[in-house]
Amino acid sequence: MKFIGIIPARYASTRFPGKPLAMLGGKPVIQRVYEQVTSVLGEAYVATDDDRIFKAVESFGGHAVMTRTDHKSGTDRIEEAAIKLQTNADVIINVQGDEPFIQKSSPKIVCDVNGYAMYFSRSVIPYIRGKESSDWLLHFPFLKHIGLYAYRREVLSQITKLPQSPLELAESLEQLRWLQNGYRIKVGLTDVETVGIDTPEDLERAEQFLKEFKD
Repeated sequence: MKFIGIIPARYASTRFPGKPLAMLGGKPVIQRVYEQVTSVLGEAYVATDDDRIFKAVESFGGHAVMTRTDHKSGTDRIEEAAIKLQTNADVIINVQGDEPFIQKSSPKIVCDVNGYAMYFSRSVIPYIRGKESSDWLLHFPFLKHIGLYAYRREVLSQITKLPQSPLELAESLEQLRWLQNGYRIKVGLTDVETVGIDTPEDLERAEQFLKEFKD
């Protein structure tokens, strides 16, 4: 089975405009991501709706493709997704437990007993009845959605043709479109923390993380 990485990169991010071109450890963020993906899969493309990102990717020798402007957006997780996709899953998403689960910028997920996603939400799910919210982590293994997807080619072709569903529009989470249309999403778990970059402040944290990693 051949694997190809597709890295979505938008310039007009609401919380961090121009994020893919922000510098991280002397390189643009998009170059850091591209190098991580190609170190595992070998072949990857940056899908962008912005000419500035397109030119930046070309400048460091990457592959870029232009997409429509309404396009939505750790190596160990990439490897795990590739392995799982060779078994019986249609779509793979890696998630992790994480303490700051109250943050609405981090989608949450609940799974069934077989490891398939039941629902995603920007709200905290599930609600722990009869317990103080500060103690909820002691009573349930809350999971945060990371956002790494792996698809079989035929499945990707099908889901991109689906219209937005009511649940997707309500939560602004595209994976709910798939669930609402009957697709199953197999979930992979990891206990390795990730440094998501959604704001300029997150970039500062990532810069510090990179320095500590090198040390």
